[in-house]
Amino acid sequence: MGLKKIRFHLLICKNDSCVERGGKEVAKALRRAVDDAGLRKRVLLSKVRCFKQCGRGPVVVVYPDGVWYGSISARDAVEIVERHLKRGELVARKVLHLMRAEEDPDSRCKESNVGAGKERNDKAKDEKSPLAD
Repeated sequence: MGLKKIRFHLLICKNDSCVERGGKEVAKALRRAVDDAGLRKRVLLSKVRCFKQCGRGPVVVVYPDGVWYGSISARDAVEIVERHLKRGELVARKVLHLMRAEEDPDSRCKESNVGAGKERNDKAKDEKSPLAD
């Protein structure tokens, strides 16, 4: 896989806490959804040891967008591929943290909602990724 073709790098927590909450199924669902969407050559999937978000997992981080998703199910994994990777839309109800260097994360969502599993304001909910086509 040539790195020049990679558009997204998905990091998937493989720590015991995330695995106990369905992390293996999430990883399989992500790989399957990426393949089904025809994005295999554009998306790199990597398992990582721990994001220090125990109790909020399984955690998936999407780079270069810097979006941390938490409490992900296999169904959520498919939605992340369909909405975030393909259409450039955040799956706002699952966002734990935004780490976008080019913008202030507080301008995109209400800090009180980050990690709470609540819907964000409409702007964040329907927001486009800076990498969307």
